[in-house]
Amino acid sequence: MVGIVLVEVVVTKPVTSLKDIPGALWTPIQSQDPAHPSFLSPASQAYSRAGPWGYGPMPVRGSFALNILVSGPVRVNVASVGSDQTLETVFDRVGTSFFESVPASGGTYQVQITNEGASSVEIMSGSSVIAQERVTTYEVAFPYTSWGVLILVLGVALVVVGFLSKSKKRLSKK
Repeated sequence: MVGIVLVEVVVTKPVTSLKDIPGALWTPIQSQDPAHPSFLSPASQAYSRAGPWGYGPMPVRGSFALNILVSGPVRVNVASVGSDQTLETVFDRVGTSFFESVPASGGTYQVQITNEGASSVEIMSGSSVIAQERVTTYEVAFPYTSWGVLILVLGVALVVVGFLSKSKKRLSKK
């Protein structure tokens, strides 16, 4: 009886996850140079930056998933665009790989990749920037199912053992 009750206990729990926003995916990241779309030129030349890409309005508790891999150091900048077109930087790092989430809650944002070095840098295929939003769903869970089944099996085993042991005692008395 206890096993059946434990198996039937239902709990609803919130699960928060990131969901890609349709139409807010930039892949592959390309420079504006038509001759070399996957290369960013050195800082002193034209086509030294990819972007800026703008997206907005971002949902509250939104973020950008950076999935960027390049052959040399670049600066990745994510900035919030103010109502007077001023930029407030929320992410500004230099490196060769960026696999992280950048919080961007509400408003419009701009993403830009800049080669500040002295040699060309290749943007590897599969690189992307994806706008995401946090979504809370509610899942039904049965947290005590394994304990309930174990107790149920032990209960049935005890009933069977008890029945068999009483049957043997009755047979031996006659």
